[in-house]
Amino acid sequence: MRGLEGRTVIVTGGASGIGRATARRLAAEGSKVGIFDMNEAAGAAVVTEIGTDGGQADFYKVDISDRAALKPLPPEATVIGKTRVTGVSDKGEGRGALTFAEREITDKATGDVLARVRQATFARGDGGCGSAGEPGDAPHPLPDREPDIVSDLPTVDQIALIYRLNADMNPLHADPDVAKKAGFDRPILHGVATWGVAGHAVLKEVCGYDPARMTGLRGRFTAPAYPGETIRTEIWVDGPVASFRVSVPERGVTVIGNGRAVIAP
Repeated sequence: MRGLEGRTVIVTGGASGIGRATARRLAAEGSKVGIFDMNEAAGAAVVTEIGTDGGQADFYKVDISDRAALKPLPPEATVIGKTRVTGVSDKGEGRGALTFAEREITDKATGDVLARVRQATFARGDGGCGSAGEPGDAPHPLPDREPDIVSDLPTVDQIALIYRLNADMNPLHADPDVAKKAGFDRPILHGVATWGVAGHAVLKEVCGYDPARMTGLRGRFTAPAYPGETIRTEIWVDGPVASFRVSVPERGVTVIGNGRAVIAP
């Protein structure tokens, strides 16, 4: 990390795991750090930690809103991700701005495009900059009728500890004291783990467990789930589109809204 002292650096996923450790190290070595992550509470906690240690950091909330799988992922490959900023939506001076980006993921050996990931990031302190580029997609509207399918998938109390094995070591998901300091009653479930449970429900109920049929998945994170809770996915099927909403019935809370899956025949 030499040569980055005094520069502004961006750490994607900087609120947890290896990203969190990297953000703190860069700040300790004199960089101003921009932390991009979906977890606002964890991001704010890292900014506070860095500030307490005398460093500089800002947090930018990222909403993974649209993922398109163009080809089934190979069991083993080296992949390359290239990201471009596609647009900025200015909310006004003092009101922040939304930035939109698209990441294209390709197989290094074949050059095949495997997937595209679109994301929206809310920059809280950057309003008044002016809008530019392509506008972001509007939230997907859910049908105005009862769902066609309701899928309840229970989670175990240890689900967050198991998910940590992918190197996401954020204590917010394991340490009760850290969770309480962030404003939660107990450790919360990783947002991407909740996303995976929702994807599992759609894969099971609509795709017959054939992953090649699910070619797109999008949605909005609205609240955290907790380990051990039942994840309910309500699904509306309209031809190649499966709309969905994810909630925790024990608490009556929606955790993912405006869901849309694209299903191949």
